[in-house]
Amino acid sequence: MAKSTIWCLRLLLLVFSLQAHAQTDSERKKMLRDSADRYFDKKTEHLNYMSYRLQLYADSALRIDSTYAHLWRMKGFPYLQVGDIEYTLRYYDKAVELEPQRWLAYRAFCKTVFLKDYESGLQDFLKADSDPAIPKYEMDHSFAFWKGICYLELGDYKQAKALFEESIQEQTGRLGTTKVHHLDLFYLGMAHAHLKEYDRAIDCLKNSLTKYPKFSDVFYHLANIHHQLNLDKQALDYIYWAEYYQLEGLKLNETNEIYVNFPEQIAIGDIRELMRKLTKK
Repeated sequence: MAKSTIWCLRLLLLVFSLQAHAQTDSERKKMLRDSADRYFDKKTEHLNYMSYRLQLYADSALRIDSTYAHLWRMKGFPYLQVGDIEYTLRYYDKAVELEPQRWLAYRAFCKTVFLKDYESGLQDFLKADSDPAIPKYEMDHSFAFWKGICYLELGDYKQAKALFEESIQEQTGRLGTTKVHHLDLFYLGMAHAHLKEYDRAIDCLKNSLTKYPKFSDVFYHLANIHHQLNLDKQALDYIYWAEYYQLEGLKLNETNEIYVNFPEQIAIGDIRELMRKLTKK
């Protein structure tokens, strides 16, 4: 009985010791991370994210906590802005290695939008989609939406169409039809247009305008579709509005479009080229 009691006490002491050690390690890790965060945030508060100094401050913060995935991601950010794939992925891969549930889908987004690597971006989205612990949204859009973008740019328009429809259906069920994002409708319209399903494309693009009535890209694509259908009078009406709203800066309305063009996005030169074709007749 006495030996049994002594053994139990020793076991309890061992458990308490391990718990205390784990708590100490956890607290130490949190303290290091908080310190790295405070240092980096203070140094970069008024810094342009394309500045080389961001690299220096990220390096210094990583000396405090080299396991902080966010800092590895920030090291890659300036390279992302200038399209340097090698260095971007070097640091983003490290962030994903350290914290895959937080950064895998973000890396997929960056590959898709910034690096235009649709095949690799799609593979990352598929992998993230298969992990039940990862939320199925990235940068305000569903995984179905982003996978649809990848398939659209890879030329698989039927698969893209199915995924945009899935994204719209999910939003409708969760939020109602009035809350469907204008870009889901826009890209669904573009998938129809590529498949030469022009009536459905026009319906989708016009539906996008009910969410964002001054969306210049939609007016351009409506003009182009009507031109393809030899309906140049209607096309002219749309192209004039496209030019007007484009000059007003009313484009996709995505935060990152200040850094990069999104798929199917048009510029003022595209509008004026189509306008010249329409006014020559």
